[in-house]
Amino acid sequence: KRLKDTAGVSFCRLKVNCRNTRDIATCSHGLSGIGNPKIREKDKQPEYSVRHLFYKSPENLVKEIKTQVNDLLLRLNNLAPESRTIAILAADQDFLPPEINGKGFFNAPVSNMEDAAPWQIKIGTLQSFKGLEASAVILLGLENLDKSLDKELMYVGGTRAMLFLRIIVHEQNKTTLIEKQPDVLKLRQLLS
Repeated sequence: KRLKDTAGVSFCRLKVNCRNTRDIATCSHGLSGIGNPKIREKDKQPEYSVRHLFYKSPENLVKEIKTQVNDLLLRLNNLAPESRTIAILAADQDFLPPEINGKGFFNAPVSNMEDAAPWQIKIGTLQSFKGLEASAVILLGLENLDKSLDKELMYVGGTRAMLFLRIIVHEQNKTTLIEKQPDVLKLRQLLS
């Protein structure tokens, strides 16, 4: 409000999503039920822009995160260094395994949100990343998409991804994601 009053700037509500791919926009909206799925199509949609992945144990989660980050680093390799941004975002700090902060764990350096250079993998909570974006986002800890907080975090986290979105949940929560797939598919058909 202060900016509007002092700078004479006018504001308008955005009605078209121009950040995300169609798959990311429909997944984020379909799983959360929040936001406007109407998008302006990007020139080229990357293959496998959205993936849902499941883990069985804490050790399996660490392995899955490492696999996904290193795969995304390869997929983003043809972009300019400042565009090779990857963020690992969790609903809560407890969902971030300490191993992922270790030097040499990924094929690129890691950093927390405040200190990260563009080429470093950013690690933090969804709340700390609100308003920011990355070429690829890995979401952790959204274990119950029937809860309103997890729905909100799904939307906020999902729409931070510009090219690739990975959602990793415990296999016991697989059913929730599967039950929401018709909403995602329906939106995808409407936007095609």
